[in-house]
Amino acid sequence: MEDNQAELIGYLRILWRQKWVLIATFVAAVVTAGGVSWVMAPTYRVETTLLLLPSLASTLGAEAGGSALPADAYEKLMLSAGVVRVVLGTAGYPPEFTIADFRELTTVNTEPQAGGQFLLDATLIGSDRSQLPLIMQAWTEAFSSRFTTLFEDRTSRSYDYIRQNYTDTELELKSLNEQRTLLLLDHPIEILRSDIESLRLQYDADTAQLAEARQDLVASKARVAGLESELQGQSQRFTLRRNLEPDSLLAVTVSTLTAREMEALLSIDVESEIISSVWIRLEEQATLERAEVASLNAAIRSLSDSTAEIRTELEQRERELIEVEAELAEIDRQIYLKTVAQGKLATEFETAKIAIAETPDPIRILDEPFVPEMPIAPKKALNLALAGFLGLMLGSLLAFFVDYLARVRAEERSPEPSTRPGSAELRYQKTNEKPQSTRANNGENSSPRLP
Repeated sequence: MEDNQAELIGYLRILWRQKWVLIATFVAAVVTAGGVSWVMAPTYRVETTLLLLPSLASTLGAEAGGSALPADAYEKLMLSAGVVRVVLGTAGYPPEFTIADFRELTTVNTEPQAGGQFLLDATLIGSDRSQLPLIMQAWTEAFSSRFTTLFEDRTSRSYDYIRQNYTDTELELKSLNEQRTLLLLDHPIEILRSDIESLRLQYDADTAQLAEARQDLVASKARVAGLESELQGQSQRFTLRRNLEPDSLLAVTVSTLTAREMEALLSIDVESEIISSVWIRLEEQATLERAEVASLNAAIRSLSDSTAEIRTELEQRERELIEVEAELAEIDRQIYLKTVAQGKLATEFETAKIAIAETPDPIRILDEPFVPEMPIAPKKALNLALAGFLGLMLGSLLAFFVDYLARVRAEERSPEPSTRPGSAELRYQKTNEKPQSTRANNGENSSPRLP
């Protein structure tokens, strides 16, 4: 502990001996920092705050025209090349001042707020305190004039989109109703169903009649076949041999004929052919049955044609009914969907009209830029304090270095220890310093020992 105190005291003695070096270094550092701070051009900072209202698209939802922009998008828009180029052209910056230089001097922070709103804190630094607010104002005006139209266009497009959709949906709904009316006029479903029912009844009646006629035809053909079989077994004609008729003989008797002639006349046999009445009756029946068969065949052909036509027409009407009902069902489905969509769009359309009336200006300046009173750089007090601290540190190091050089030069100028007067006493003193202190620490009272 005593050794540490001795070393500290030794350091303080060195600093005291070289106090003018320390003071000179401190004063030089402070004066240099003060001069540099005085010579440096002051840097000022101006700020402004913008409020960005949400677009109508984000208010109405993504279906109406998109969602809100992310926070970093507004920062990029505010520092876009178009906006900065306008600021550089109107703020009087030198020609060599670039867009990148302006971006280095600016800072934009975006803070999302409730309801989809955003706060934009813009900061600009520079050396001309009176010109900075004008530059900031030109910057905000350039941003507003360039992108307010864009935001208003987004709102207008959202409003126009909803209005156009509402109008289109209304026209489509009207067209669908007209199509439904024309479809029912061209193809009345009730009449079609009535016709189909009548055709189906007629078709069933003709089908039953056709089946009955076919059964009658089969029976008639069977009867014709039986009659023809009987006709084949019957003789159509018969030969009759007989004498003269009594009336004829009586007439001859009255006439003047000889006995021989009368005898010859009586011996004459008369032959005659007659048609069989049975065959005639069978033939008549067969003819009637053949006529019946022909009539039945004609009736069957007519009924077959009629049934085929009725069936074709019935199938056509049934297909027409199915197609009309399917088309009508599709039109009704579209009318339902369009009606639901029209109801939603009507609500959104009213909301859009209210929203577009309530948000005429999406970019609003909340905090106007003003002329700064105090510069943000250089900070003279802080610079002087830091310079003083660094001067003390550097002065201390320089003091130790100067003191070291002084001792080195003093030792070089002093004679050798053997030739210097009093060197033995000096060696004696130095040799006995440590034993004395050691004995003092150990509590001993022994006398110093000569080397």
